[in-house]
Amino acid sequence: MDHYVLRALKVTKINRGGYICKVFCISLFAMIFLSSEVSASGDKSTQKFKVGTNMLSLLLIGDVNASLEYTLNKRISFISTAHYVGSSKFVSAEGEGYRVSAGVRAYGSFRGGENGFMEFKTGLSHYDSDQGVNLSGDGAPLSIEFYGGLNDDFNEFLFYELKLGLIRFLQSGNIAMGGGFNVGLKF
Repeated sequence: MDHYVLRALKVTKINRGGYICKVFCISLFAMIFLSSEVSASGDKSTQKFKVGTNMLSLLLIGDVNASLEYTLNKRISFISTAHYVGSSKFVSAEGEGYRVSAGVRAYGSFRGGENGFMEFKTGLSHYDSDQGVNLSGDGAPLSIEFYGGLNDDFNEFLFYELKLGLIRFLQSGNIAMGGGFNVGLKF
């Protein structure tokens, strides 16, 4: 009986990976289709929102995530992210985890361009191992995050960014590296 349960779990893991791949492909095609269908007469200065996903963490560790950026002015944006990891040896052993965060992003020049940024966010993080141990500390799982990176456009409506930073879990004192390759839509 245990042999059949283990086999079913392995099949479920394979199907979950296939599901993530399908969602990624459909999302990529939808972004390309939407970017070609949006009117070319759109004014770049009226684009207030950016919606994206961290493709690096999605593909490497199965982190289903989304980000939303709201432009306050040319240099300052409000940014929020949400992450869910069902099971990953890189993040939370065989347990699961989530992180939601919100903060401010400031844009500035980097090597003569205007696409460099720094961001500071606070968040709630929670990662459990398969033994039921909370890897982000006991109590309220608060975290602070600091990132730096580069943001640029593929075209008028598609963007990408590279970022690297640190996440500190306040209750446990643990520090983790964060980073990513985000892609998304501007509207």
